[in-house]
Amino acid sequence: MSDSNKNVYLDDRIVTIYANKTKLYEPEVTLFAAIKDEVAGQPIFDIGIGTGRTTPFLRELSQDYLGCDYSEKMTRYCQQLYPGVNFATVDARNMKEYRDGQFAFVIFSFNGIDSVPPEDRLAIIKECHRVLKPGGLFAFSSHNIEKPVYGAFHLSNIEFTLHPIRLARELQKYFTGWGHHLKNRKKEIFTPDYTVRNDNAHNYTLMHYYISKANQVKQLQSFGFEEVRIIDRKGAWTDATTPDSTSSWIYYLARKRRA
Repeated sequence: MSDSNKNVYLDDRIVTIYANKTKLYEPEVTLFAAIKDEVAGQPIFDIGIGTGRTTPFLRELSQDYLGCDYSEKMTRYCQQLYPGVNFATVDARNMKEYRDGQFAFVIFSFNGIDSVPPEDRLAIIKECHRVLKPGGLFAFSSHNIEKPVYGAFHLSNIEFTLHPIRLARELQKYFTGWGHHLKNRKKEIFTPDYTVRNDNAHNYTLMHYYISKANQVKQLQSFGFEEVRIIDRKGAWTDATTPDSTSSWIYYLARKRRA
């Protein structure tokens, strides 16, 4: 798995797609309700902001807000959309710009943490732990390995319609997805602890990390996090032992150990 995913997020067409997403997902509604009292007025670090979908909701919790993304096009868009709000172009794998214990809450939403190679993903978790104050909260979402992933050749990728022009477009997209997958499938990784899959995101142009709830909890604990809580795709609290083959991704909320 290379860093080729980043090129996708530098595409103006992708920026436009994300700009149309302005609402919270159900797990985020649950998450923000759970943390609002604890993080109110505290320093918040919003990583992987995209086009600022989470920005207004987090700023309702605290005006001490910083948003970042590793795509300069994304941060530039956010700065234009929210003038006066603090944004930065930062790679979460190395956040040397920020001091130890600077933030009370760090969030990396919508599976952004899954878009880098496995070893870099661990570096991000380590960095998020570092910039959190003791007792601070870390939240992120990650792809669920228990949910089946349909390959590029699966007919579910075609939205069948009787409209000839729309059907032609669907077929063109379908076969373009074949090409993307044939190029990317050699990058797939399968291990006992996680997988890296070429899934259907942006028509099979991306590689994503998948992990089980139990393994993700263990991974967080190995970095010094505790009190790990889990929210399923419908916004319900769950746990690491409950099977879940319906949530395409899962939210995790963990606390950095107190000093």
